[in-house]
Amino acid sequence: PRVELTGCGEAVIEQHRGIAHFSPEEVCIRVRGGIVRVTGSGLSIRRMNRAQIALTGRVAAVALEFSL
Repeated sequence: PRVELTGCGEAVIEQHRGIAHFSPEEVCIRVRGGIVRVTGSGLSIRRMNRAQIALTGRVAAVALEFSL
């Protein structure tokens, strides 16, 4: 997956496989081999299509969790 951060206000995740969990404090996005976990406050989905998901809000952390 490709993750692009613009300051602490936007995160764009490419090559996703859908959303596993969504709340204003945490968004978990399925990617090949695992999960991209975005945490923060006031998170919302600005745009979602087959190619990418764009999240806005105050992004505190982004973590990639691989499945074994």
